Amino acid sequence: MTIRIRIPPNALTKVARANKTPPSYAKSPESDMLLNALHRYWNSENKGHTVLISGHRGAGKTTLVYTILDLAERQAEDWWRQQFDKFLTGLSGY
Repeated sequence: MTIRIRIPPNALTKVARANKTPPSYAKSPESDMLLNALHRYWNSENKGHTVLISGHRGAGKTTLVYTILDLAERQAEDWWRQQFDKFLTGLSGY
């Protein structure tokens, strides 16, 4: 029996950005809170807030932040693409 280990590229690198699939991460209430905090910040719903992420060395704090930033950036790109498509659809009516 063969065991295959897939090592994904580090988040936010050119290799990761070229990959069309979103990053894989351990979805948790904490990661959802971080993603929601980023969405609220980008929607100007909160300003000047700080998010503290603590843990032991090697626990994955930086990886979590990079992965959530990559995921949020992909979601933003999808949202903007949808808005642009709606805009183009509206223009085609003229």
